[in-house]
Amino acid sequence: MKKLLFSLAVLSFIAVSCGVKNSNVFPPPEEPLTVLDSAWEHYDSLDFVVAKATFEKVIRMDNTIPQAHLGLAWSDVGLNTPDVAQSAFSFAIILSGGSMVQPVFHEIVLPSDTEKYWLEIDTMGDEVDTFTVVELQHRPIIGVSSATINYVNQALRQITDSTIVIKATVLYDSLIGPHIKDTLVVNYFTFKDISEVDSLQTNLFAHIGTAVAAASNTDGKYLMTAISYAKAALLHGIQNNFLHYPYIGERGVRIVLAESYFWSGLMANCVEELKILDPNWSFSGDPFDPDNYWIILEKIREESNSN
Repeated sequence: MKKLLFSLAVLSFIAVSCGVKNSNVFPPPEEPLTVLDSAWEHYDSLDFVVAKATFEKVIRMDNTIPQAHLGLAWSDVGLNTPDVAQSAFSFAIILSGGSMVQPVFHEIVLPSDTEKYWLEIDTMGDEVDTFTVVELQHRPIIGVSSATINYVNQALRQITDSTIVIKATVLYDSLIGPHIKDTLVVNYFTFKDISEVDSLQTNLFAHIGTAVAAASNTDGKYLMTAISYAKAALLHGIQNNFLHYPYIGERGVRIVLAESYFWSGLMANCVEELKILDPNWSFSGDPFDPDNYWIILEKIREESNSN
């Protein structure tokens, strides 16, 4: 009898339970692109802390969205952590079609391995410096990470579209003329057009962000990265219509480039960039004269403050 009553009680509980609807209603799963829109809204409101966390949420949901990495990186720039930003910018570049900055390794035995090779004489006070101009094979040249002879770094003076100017030991020979005794090894960067990719704007502003982040590094060890990525963006052509960062444009990138040139000691390049920013600037002195460094730096600050 007890067993019968227990069985009836269990059946009654099951019957009642089956008639009660579950009160826990779960919302539909969030879409990554919807969360991405929310992240940009926080970014546009300058709430970089929440924006960063929201971009990170998108990446956890789908780590193949280049705009999520781009937003995360720009949020880090807004939070004054540019060292952290560079990694996210790299992911954005990779996911949106690859880099416009291409590394090149080149060994040169002067003068036979280059069509263009000559000397420049620079007189500063009682000192006479001899510089060697070397034409490189791949172009346009947008940056030089190193130029070495016998594993010794040579002082880099200037970068042009096709040449570098270095301060190197020059030997004189009656048959072949002035030359460098040993092989010159140059590691440099050239520009590659990636105009066919789908996420072109994301890719472009990831390059600009990399330049900004690298130039902001307090150690100054990423200045050539800043130069190369800024040059690549300028060569590609910068549209002034980035929805979430309206202050980015050609002028801002040129200021980053001028600053990076200055702190890298590429004074002629710096002055050239400043004259593009202000064609009416009347500077006509020797950019490598230390007495003119303050004039150049003041001009950089003037352009930066007016941007």
